[in-house]
Amino acid sequence: MKFREAGAVAAGGASGTAARVGLDNLAALLSVDAALSTLVVNVLGAFLLGLLTAHGMPSLSQVLRSGIGVGFLGAFTTFSAVSLFVATATLSTGLGFLLFQLSVGVLAAWAGWHTGSTLRAKSGVSG
Repeated sequence: MKFREAGAVAAGGASGTAARVGLDNLAALLSVDAALSTLVVNVLGAFLLGLLTAHGMPSLSQVLRSGIGVGFLGAFTTFSAVSLFVATATLSTGLGFLLFQLSVGVLAAWAGWHTGSTLRAKSGVSG
């Protein structure tokens, strides 16, 4: 990874972290359960990564792709919160949540990819 790319990942990561903290604070104000908040953030992040990868990111520079994908969306979503929930829940609840999180996340990424591919084809963007 080159210096500019590392800088883009750091800047994107800082922005993604700020967005995540903002949504976590909003969820707390609305009394939304932390597990549900984590699920929503991860599903949204998976959808956006699929969408951006299929539609917009192929035409961007490697520096911007890394800043958005690895940096922003990597910091916005979290596997560590999912892991902690699974490790501290009962076995059936933890495994059920993990399976649900993975299934919904993959479906969201697919939906984002499909949406991005469709938009890309309609806009005539190549790249």
